[in-house]
Amino acid sequence: MLILSIDSSGMTASCALVTEDKVVAEMSINNKMTHSQTLLPMIRQMIESAQVGLADIDAIALAEGPGSFTGLRIGAALAKGLGLALDKKLIGISTTDAMAYASGPSEGLICPMIDARNETVYTGLYRWDCKGFEIIHPTDALSVHELGELIAQTAGNRHILLSGDGAVLYADLLRQTLTENGSDQTEITIAPVHLRAQRAAAVGALALHAACEGHAVGAGEFVPDYHRITQAERMKKFRESQK
Repeated sequence: MLILSIDSSGMTASCALVTEDKVVAEMSINNKMTHSQTLLPMIRQMIESAQVGLADIDAIALAEGPGSFTGLRIGAALAKGLGLALDKKLIGISTTDAMAYASGPSEGLICPMIDARNETVYTGLYRWDCKGFEIIHPTDALSVHELGELIAQTAGNRHILLSGDGAVLYADLLRQTLTENGSDQTEITIAPVHLRAQRAAAVGALALHAACEGHAVGAGEFVPDYHRITQAERMKKFRESQK
């Protein structure tokens, strides 16, 4: 099975071609250009370089969120357009699941941290070892203090591997929170730069498992998982509550 996978949920735009036994191709760009400018040319170049025809693709996978609302909309619009044009199904994969999966086996827990501003992150807790990949706490939007409390309550794990753009921003605050919760012995490591950002190859690898479990949907049915309402929607609700 050949999967075209896309991740536009963060600053990095990434696309990949993945099969059960290899990553055929992968491209990532992290610059000041918007995903609407970079993604489609990247996909075209990658497919041409891999000498793969669009008809050879069996399904399209994408990071469904959480993440940048604008980035998720761009990725969803592109994937849905390709899916409808090629008559291919879509497979949505949690952004934090894919980030943890990309880190590979690790001692202790893996904790992706996507900056959601105001000391809040999109996150989750994962175990990824010789026994396989396990979701300990599913994707959630938490303050860094709430995340510290969650980690402190998780027994038997004294090492945390952080990834994502929130890792560098909030590592010190997370350490402070862990100390306040009596977990000052918890060791925190920030993933190296090549494992820290979102990667489409990880989205594709998880999509292969999801496809086997029947989680693919029609292109017209797919909806991104923003995980919380937009700032504009929050302000609208606030104004309405003040009337």
